Amino acid sequence: MEEIIRKIIDDTKIIDIHTHLFPSEHTHLCLYGIDSLLTYHYLISELFIVYDQISIDDFYKLSKKEQADIIWTQLFILRTPISEACRGVITVCNKLGLQKHIRNRDLNAIRLFFDHMTSNPSKIKTYITDIFKMANVEYTVMTNQIFNHDEITLLSKTSIFSNLFKTSLRIDKLIFDFNGSLEFISQYNYPKTSVGIKNYIKFWYNKLNPEYFMASLPYDFFYNCDDDSEFNESSMNYNQVLKHILIPLAIELNLPIAFKFGTQRGLNPTLGDAGDGLGNASVESLALLCRNNPKCKFLATFLSKVNQHQLCVTARNFPNLHIYGCWWYLNNPSLIEEITNMRIEMLGWGFTFQHSDSRVLEQLLYKWHHSKEILSKILTLKYNKIIEAGWNVDEDEIKRDVSSLLKDSYESFMKKELNF
Repeated sequence: MEEIIRKIIDDTKIIDIHTHLFPSEHTHLCLYGIDSLLTYHYLISELFIVYDQISIDDFYKLSKKEQADIIWTQLFILRTPISEACRGVITVCNKLGLQKHIRNRDLNAIRLFFDHMTSNPSKIKTYITDIFKMANVEYTVMTNQIFNHDEITLLSKTSIFSNLFKTSLRIDKLIFDFNGSLEFISQYNYPKTSVGIKNYIKFWYNKLNPEYFMASLPYDFFYNCDDDSEFNESSMNYNQVLKHILIPLAIELNLPIAFKFGTQRGLNPTLGDAGDGLGNASVESLALLCRNNPKCKFLATFLSKVNQHQLCVTARNFPNLHIYGCWWYLNNPSLIEEITNMRIEMLGWGFTFQHSDSRVLEQLLYKWHHSKEILSKILTLKYNKIIEAGWNVDEDEIKRDVSSLLKDSYESFMKKELNF
C-alpha cells in the first residue's frame, strides 16, 4: 500500500498555489542557485542564533556569495545541517545529482554546477522548465505586487507569461495604506478616488489575468463588519476598504481573495526579512467575512498552529471558503503531519494539501519532496483504516483522491458557482 501511494503521489501533477517565484524575464526577482538557497531568510535567522562574529548590519553589507560562505561554514560545516531549512538545501543538491560534492563538503564545486546550468538566458529558461518537471509542478502562482514601482515596471514589459507562472494581485497596501495607494496610482495618471483605485486594479486584472487577490494580514487584524465610522473616500480604514472596494470588486470580477493570516512584521527589525514573527490571529474575522459576503470566494491559510482547529471548523461551515497549505513557520514536517491529519479527518478531500511559498526556484524540489513524504505516510495510515472499516479501495480511486489534494480541489473551488 505505501509503495503504491508514494508512486501515485510522485506521478501526480501539482498546482503550487502560492509562491514568490518569477520567470527569468523578471531579472533580479528570479532567484536560483546555491547562494540564493543558502541566503534564504530562514537560514539567515538561524545563523544569528549561533553566530556572533559579525553584526547583522555588517552581514547585510556583504555580497550574497560572502553571506553564503558564512552560512555554509556555520550551519553546514561546523554544525550538522539538521534544521528543515538546512536539510532542504541538501535535498536540492541530491536531487540535482550533487551527492559527491555534498559528501566532500565542496561548496565551490556546487557553485560551478549551478553556474554552468544558468550561464546564459537560454540556459536559464531551460533550467527553469527542468526544475518544474523534476518537481512535477504543473504551474505556480506568483505574488505580483501591483503597488510596487519596481515590479510593475517589469510587469509592464511582459506581454505573455510562461504556462508555468500564473499571476495574482497583491493588495496589502490597498488595505492598510489607502492614502498611500491613492498617491501611488496618481503617479500613473489615475484620480485619487475609489473609482481611480478600482480602474487601476481593473487595468492589471485585464493585463495579467490573475488567479486571485492576495494579502498577508497581521495577527491583530480584526474584521468589523459593523464599522459605522465616518466614511471619507480619501481616507478609509481597512474595514471600509474591504466593504466598499475590495469585496465588491472581487464579486464583480469573480476573483477570489486569498488571505494569509497571522504575520507579525518586524519582530526583530535588524534582521530585515528574516526578522518577522507570528501571532494568533482572529479566525472569527475570516468567518465573518465568509458569512457576510456569501457571493465572494475566500482562500485562507493561518500562520499560527493555535488557529488550525478553529480554521477547520470554519471551513466546514462556509462553501465560499477554501483552506490551503502549511505556511512559512508551519512548513515543518511535524507540524505539516499534525495539521494535515486533522484536516483530512474534518474536511475529507475538501482542501489543498500544500503550497511551497518558494522564493528560490530550486526550493520547489525540496519543499515538495519533503511534503510528499509526509502525505504518503498520512494516506497510507488513512487508507488502511478505511480498509479495516470495510471499504475497498482501488488505485484509480487513490489517484483521484491524491489529485484532489494536490490540484483538483483548488481548481474545483475556483470554478464553483456560489448560488445564494
